[in-house]
Amino acid sequence: MMWRNREMGNGMADQNNSIDITDEMLVAYLDGQASADEAAAIEKKLISDTDVSARLALLDAGSRPFREAFDLMLEAAPAQKLQEQLEEARSTTATPNTVSTSRSGYWGWAMAACLVLAVGLGFAVGDRFARFDLQIVAKTSVKKPTIPKAKGWRQVVADYHALYSKETLVDEGGDARLQDQRLAAASKLLSIELKRDQLAVAGLDYKRTQILRFKKKPLAQMAYLYDGKTPVAFCILPSGKPAHGPKQEVRNGMQVVHWIKGGFGFMLIGKVPADGLNKIAKTLEGRFG
Repeated sequence: MMWRNREMGNGMADQNNSIDITDEMLVAYLDGQASADEAAAIEKKLISDTDVSARLALLDAGSRPFREAFDLMLEAAPAQKLQEQLEEARSTTATPNTVSTSRSGYWGWAMAACLVLAVGLGFAVGDRFARFDLQIVAKTSVKKPTIPKAKGWRQVVADYHALYSKETLVDEGGDARLQDQRLAAASKLLSIELKRDQLAVAGLDYKRTQILRFKKKPLAQMAYLYDGKTPVAFCILPSGKPAHGPKQEVRNGMQVVHWIKGGFGFMLIGKVPADGLNKIAKTLEGRFG
């Protein structure tokens, strides 16, 4: 009789070892809802079958507070839309075979949360990567503004003189006394003698003298009309650079002749033929410095 009972016990053990352990059985076991036979079968499987042990550990992890883990991620996604998706997922994940227990219900909620989280991550990560891409495009497509180099005095004079027209000077030059007063003021500021007879040149009609400033230095500008219609300017500026003879260049479409002599820079500019301007420059160079 004892032999017979041992045989029956061994038969039951073999039967337990041959039972396929499902997830539903493991969930019921974790919740204390499994039958005695199922619990015994599971416990024997846990000793000999690492796969069952791993699945049980995974299902047991379903009792952890998933909501707290997901909060930071869900904040980055559209909250209202995710909530609607979550409710829909919770209502559709339940099946007739789902075990109606607190742990299995929570596990179903966790699976639904994972589904919604995947959608939420799509919004959050996609949005952040889109903004990151826009920042890269903005940084690579927008170039830093180029800071222009400071203009030299000849370019500044050229820019100013480019605004002149016949009408700027046609009504000037009628008052000889006023001309002399302005020349005297310029002479005093520059410490150089300036008189009307020095400035008189064939082909040029002297009109006026005015005092400008360039980098805190006084700049005298004597204005003329060439052939009665084209503005020409003769400018003088104190200079500490080495002396050199007349050089010719073009600025703003106008002919320029410039030289340095006696501690002063001289410049003659006008939209006139180069030969004519060179001839005038030669005359003025001989009179100053």
